[in-house]
Amino acid sequence: MSMMSIRAATPRDREAIRLVEEHAFGQQAEAGLVDALVSGGDAVVELVAEEDGQVVGHILFSRLFVQNGGQSFPAVALAPLAV
Repeated sequence: MSMMSIRAATPRDREAIRLVEEHAFGQQAEAGLVDALVSGGDAVVELVAEEDGQVVGHILFSRLFVQNGGQSFPAVALAPLAV
């Protein structure tokens, strides 16, 4: 039985992350969203799940701002999550 490990994503994981996202969602939109968030500097936490040396899952928390009553509050969003 193999062990799954969780670790921080690295630039070398980009293509594997793209494949996981496309497989999980059945389209390229989410993979494009991940690319845009990362390249735009909005990724706060990005992790991959790895099994037998292969990326099999991905999670991304990105920064956003919540507007309420004319005020803006910093927050993070969990999106997308793919396994």
